[in-house]
Amino acid sequence: MAPPPITTALTNVLTVILDGSNWAKFVKNFKVFLLGLDALWVIDTGPGTEADHLSLDRMIVPHLYFHVHEDYQYLVEDQASATAAFKSLKGHFEKSDMTNRIV
Repeated sequence: MAPPPITTALTNVLTVILDGSNWAKFVKNFKVFLLGLDALWVIDTGPGTEADHLSLDRMIVPHLYFHVHEDYQYLVEDQASATAAFKSLKGHFEKSDMTNRIV
């Protein structure tokens, strides 16, 4: 069985460009996109071993890449999966948020 198509209606849900100041809003927006694909595992557990999940995980990467400001695209561009790309973004922005809260 093939992974679900990523339709224009779903891509229209991705309205937030991650620019470094809006991590929480971006994550909420990205979760809605993933929910439409039945792919919340991207930000939770990873794709597992199912072929459809692995394929969809790779298909989501370009959508994630183009919804990140160019200053931060380096965090996504070399990642082979959306799960890895999201972990990279999360590591960067949640670390930044914690530093800002402490100071």
